Amino acid sequence: MENSQQAAALKKRVEQELKEQVAEVKAATKKAVFEAMKKEYKALDAWREQVLVDPNIKARIAGQRAYGPYAEQVQKLYARYHEYMLSAGAFSGQADGLAADGAGLIAAGEGNGDKISGEQQI
Repeated sequence: MENSQQAAALKKRVEQELKEQVAEVKAATKKAVFEAMKKEYKALDAWREQVLVDPNIKARIAGQRAYGPYAEQVQKLYARYHEYMLSAGAFSGQADGLAADGAGLIAAGEGNGDKISGEQQI
């Protein structure tokens, strides 16, 4: 009976060692395959950059680069437009003021009963 217990214990220990060795071999194999694939991946990096490039992305990047100077000029154009509109608004206010002054002079001349004299004061 003692031999059968020893045999059972030995069998159990061998099975446990076998599981551990299988796990170690799996881990080592996985690591070795990963390293080999990593090396191949890096070796193909130049090829990927040359061949696996989307022409649409290249075109989009080129378009954005070409658009830069245009966008800058458009911004300058809008800035000038805004300045001109501010100046035009100021001149319009001055013109309205002068027209009101002229209308006041005409009214003052007409208030005297002399329409021609009122228009001559302008």
